[in-house]
Amino acid sequence: MAAVEELKVLVQRMLQIQKTVGVLEKQVRTLKNLGGSSALGKKLVGEKIQALRNLVTLKEGYRNDLLKREVELDAENRELQYGIQHLTDHLRLCQLRDLPASPEESVETSETSFGKLKDGKEIHQLVMSNQTGMCVKLITYGGIITNIEVPDRSGKTADVVTGFPDLKGYLAKHPFFGALTGRYANRIAKGTFDLNGTSYKLEINNGPNALHGGSNGFDKRLWKFEKVSNDHGVGYALTYTAADMEEGYPGEMQLKVSYLLAPHCNSLTITYEAENTSTDKDTVLNLTNHSYFNLSGVFESKTLYEHQFQFNCDNYLPIDETSIPLGDPAKVEGTPFDFRKEARLGSRIHSKEKQLTQVNGGFDHNMCINNEAGQEVDAVSVYEPSTGRAMTVQTDQPGVQFYTGNYLPGCAGKGGAKYDKHSGFALETQHYPDSPNKPAYPTTVLKKGEHFNSLTRFVFSTRE
Repeated sequence: MAAVEELKVLVQRMLQIQKTVGVLEKQVRTLKNLGGSSALGKKLVGEKIQALRNLVTLKEGYRNDLLKREVELDAENRELQYGIQHLTDHLRLCQLRDLPASPEESVETSETSFGKLKDGKEIHQLVMSNQTGMCVKLITYGGIITNIEVPDRSGKTADVVTGFPDLKGYLAKHPFFGALTGRYANRIAKGTFDLNGTSYKLEINNGPNALHGGSNGFDKRLWKFEKVSNDHGVGYALTYTAADMEEGYPGEMQLKVSYLLAPHCNSLTITYEAENTSTDKDTVLNLTNHSYFNLSGVFESKTLYEHQFQFNCDNYLPIDETSIPLGDPAKVEGTPFDFRKEARLGSRIHSKEKQLTQVNGGFDHNMCINNEAGQEVDAVSVYEPSTGRAMTVQTDQPGVQFYTGNYLPGCAGKGGAKYDKHSGFALETQHYPDSPNKPAYPTTVLKKGEHFNSLTRFVFSTRE
């Protein structure tokens, strides 16, 4: 209400100035007619003209103030709508605990064969669908999410993640579509790190660095599965035992990653659990899901550019030419990384700033989330205007890798899609890249006998 009253005052002042300008213009015309040729008449005319100029300048100033305030109010309105949407999402999640029907009755699940590995071991596709139109599919090979289908504002459902129609695409080399990446997601500089006085050498598989746990990381492993249900929803838990020195990482580790679909709202929760079962070795751990999204359901750069992003991040990590963080976090203010207020991706992604051009044009950076250690927060929100689809990413991790598909190779995917550059984006919640070599970053060390627990939630909704 205060903002509205402020605008009313500005408008009234402008109307008063307009009225005064009219009076002065009439006086100037009268003076010119009566005595414009005399010295006194010229003086009076000059004074009135100067007064008229001053009022015009004042009017222009008020007009600029009015336009500026209009822009500010528009931004405040967007933030208000963002807050309302988040409140709605949270209320839906809270209501899950009060619904009379059990989650198992509200989420349908099924398992089917998705093919076999060369050794004859079978891969299953696990399917979850709820009462509000959302369906999630994943496979036991690599914990890969193959499909996420959600409705738009008119109720029309579309698949909003990249993927392949069959196992062949996932067994071939691909850009980690939908994958569960580890033991260390993201990059470790030069494929080496020291821990407790021992130097560990990893496979170099991304320029001069190690990426996503190596060429046979968790995304290339066959996971066991079981159906589970808890407060987050209904779904499947995948389990795997990583051996000591597997892909060069020390320590045996027991892992459990659960994919849970909420019964009465379109929310997918992924929980990560790990235990370092080694008796004599500490290790490092960084887990994430590497799904690529396009909320329009049409995987093209022109649709991606229309997405609007908002990050709960005051800082990001600048990188070198090999995508390794340079060191301390930097402020996003005054840079293309400033998404603290909702902004269209297309207005930022073509920036000629070196941080973007050196990664083939676009974003491939860790955004530092504004949260305390272990605190679950809304990290990112995304909105696609043509369909009204919106997504909020909630997590307790300190960072999220924002990647805009700068190196997508144009591979063929589901439904005849072709995944070219900038056709999809990834939001990889995780610890910072190269943390094992940067003691100032939040630690990724998991000591022998210790447990690790983390949560990321993708909440889908629509806007009118």
